[in-house]
Amino acid sequence: MATPIANAAGALWHTLSRSCGQSVTYRRGEFSTVLTAVADSKQYEADNGYGVLETYECRDFLIPTSELVLDGAAVLPQKGDRIEEAREGVTYLYECMAPGVLTHYRFMCPSLLRIHTKLVGTSGA
Repeated sequence: MATPIANAAGALWHTLSRSCGQSVTYRRGEFSTVLTAVADSKQYEADNGYGVLETYECRDFLIPTSELVLDGAAVLPQKGDRIEEAREGVTYLYECMAPGVLTHYRFMCPSLLRIHTKLVGTSGA
């Protein structure tokens, strides 16, 4: 039985994905899947270990946990996984990684992941 929070999260995802979701390709090695994600650019500050705060710009992707399936198995993001996002004739390639000591993903709720990435390349126009 779903909890009220889970029901609200599902309704929120449905609204977000319909209004600003887009198809992206998630890759790990030879395996890939096309899924709907909501992208969000965000800045993070992290201590570099020497007492200096560094600012990082990340492209975060919100993805339903249930849609992240590779080679028939549900998976969680790993550092080094890649997300391809096509915008205006250009394919942007992002790698799963986190700024500073943050983790490369986190659960927004049990059914929704926020994956932190960094732009590593482009192709196309």
